[in-house]
Amino acid sequence: MKNNLAPIREETRMIIRILKELSIVSTSHVLIELKDWNNQRKTNENNPRNITPAMSLDSQTVWQRFLEKVRDKEKELEVEEGYLPPEDWSQIDKIGEGIGDIFSTENGEFDRAGGLAFPFGTLIGARMFGPLAGIGCYGNGDWEFPVFFIIYIGTDDQFHSYVPKNGNTFNHNSIQAFGNSDDDFSYLTSWAIVNGSSAELDENILFENVKLIFNEKEILLDIAENVHVIK
Repeated sequence: MKNNLAPIREETRMIIRILKELSIVSTSHVLIELKDWNNQRKTNENNPRNITPAMSLDSQTVWQRFLEKVRDKEKELEVEEGYLPPEDWSQIDKIGEGIGDIFSTENGEFDRAGGLAFPFGTLIGARMFGPLAGIGCYGNGDWEFPVFFIIYIGTDDQFHSYVPKNGNTFNHNSIQAFGNSDDDFSYLTSWAIVNGSSAELDENILFENVKLIFNEKEILLDIAENVHVIK
C-alpha cells in the first residue's frame, strides 16, 4: 500500500530543521503544535459538521436547567411567565446557531404539555435520545411545515441545538423548511421515487405529502451518529 503520508512527514522534518537552525522555535514546541493540529484534523474528519458534543446528564437535569434559562429570559425581556415566544427561547445560549436559516422560529414548542405537533408525537419534550439527554422541539413559520430539532447541554456548559437530517421534515436540497422553495414538490416527488413510496402526491396539498418523509427511527439514528456524549 502506498504511504501517502511520506511526503508530509519529510516536509515536516525539513520545516523543523530550518526552524531549529534559525533558533526560532524548539523541536519540542513544533512537535506539540503538530500534534495539536493533527488531533484537530482527526476531530474535524470524524465530526465534519463541527457539532459540539453533549455532556453526560439525565433528561430531568437538562429540563430544569433549560426552564431556569427560560425564566431568566422572561425576566430580562419582562415577559409574563410561560409566554416567552419561540423566537426568544430559541436564542438562549447557542441554540440559534444550530438552527441557522433552516426554518423560522415564529412558532415552536419544547413542552409536551403545549401540544404534540403531528407527526413528531412523543419526540417533543424532555427525554433521552439514546445516551443523550435532550429536549425535543419543533419550529416553523406560519407558511412552513414544522421541523424537528433537539436542544442539549454541550461540553462547554451551554445549550446547543441540533437539527437531524435523516427522517426530518425539510427540503434537503434547499436546506429549508417546506414552504420556502419552488422545488418543494419536485423534491418530494424525487424522494418518493427513491424511497419506493406508492403514495399519490398532490401539489395542492403539499404539507399532507410532507408527512410521508417523517421517520422517527431515522431521526433517532441521526442524533446518535452525530451528537456524541462525553462521559
